Amino acid sequence: MIVGVTGTVKDAIEKYKKGELQSSSQASVPGHFGTGGTSPTPGMNPGMGGGRGMGATPGAPSPMTKEQQLQSLKNQAQALSQQVDQINKRIEEIEKKGK
Repeated sequence: MIVGVTGTVKDAIEKYKKGELQSSSQASVPGHFGTGGTSPTPGMNPGMGGGRGMGATPGAPSPMTKEQQLQSLKNQAQALSQQVDQINKRIEEIEKKGK
């Protein structure tokens, strides 16, 4: 899994082919992240299972071990660092064009 990629699909594919992207064996977000949702009627969100769950709160992340939390934070930091590098590179490109 490759995380933290920004830009166009074409750019991402080129970076991947050049070996500029690093893969991660861990997720960059907690388990079940993004499976929540909103309901027009508060408290009536059936979640992804259509209300057939075992009492779990829709959208609540699964508890993570300390090691999982640490790895998740490291993955997020790496992804953010890559994004900052890409932003700075783009700033430099724009500044060079303006001169």
